[in-house]
Amino acid sequence: MILISVLIEKLDELRRRDRKLAVSGAASHRYEMKRPMSARTLTKLETDHGFSFPDDYRDFLLHVGDGGAGPSYGVFPFGKWDGTGAGLERWLGKPYVVSSLRDDFPLSKKWSLPAAAMKPPVKFKSDEEEDAWGERLDAQLYPAELTRGWFPICHHGCAIRTYLVVNGKERGHVWDDARAEQGPVRPHTRNGKRLTFSKWYEQWLDDSLKSVR
Repeated sequence: MILISVLIEKLDELRRRDRKLAVSGAASHRYEMKRPMSARTLTKLETDHGFSFPDDYRDFLLHVGDGGAGPSYGVFPFGKWDGTGAGLERWLGKPYVVSSLRDDFPLSKKWSLPAAAMKPPVKFKSDEEEDAWGERLDAQLYPAELTRGWFPICHHGCAIRTYLVVNGKERGHVWDDARAEQGPVRPHTRNGKRLTFSKWYEQWLDDSLKSVR
């Protein structure tokens, strides 16, 4: 497991080297971190929601910050996501985002709807018919049974997001969700290997440092 001290050192170096905020997304988070989470708050969240944070993400919350600088537009504070408004929103109570943290994440490989299911009719007879078709598609793309055991940690624009799995066989791995663009839900990999939160975060640090050195 990557030591949190390594991530902190690399983040500090990136702040120093990218004072002009040239790295993609840096102008949004400005390399700032939210206040770290207290151990008491962290334990209460785990108890209330019936899960446990992966060790590397737990260390990140406790010693780096509860969200802030990170890939694309930054790492979400726990319990928040970009939603549909201008600012961050709570995902609690939104089963199409997270239906349960205490249950196992159901996927083990890439998932997407068949292309035919996402293809609209050649022409809609009315706006109402088009709206109804869109609602049916959303129900298939965002079923509550698919949103167990994970939560969003980052967005990349156009409602493309990265999630962290906290229950089930994929626990500790990050997954990418491109359903908003009718793409797949799939594990985030590098050189064919699934990435943990710390590996995913270090990948961003290393790639960003390479671009500004």
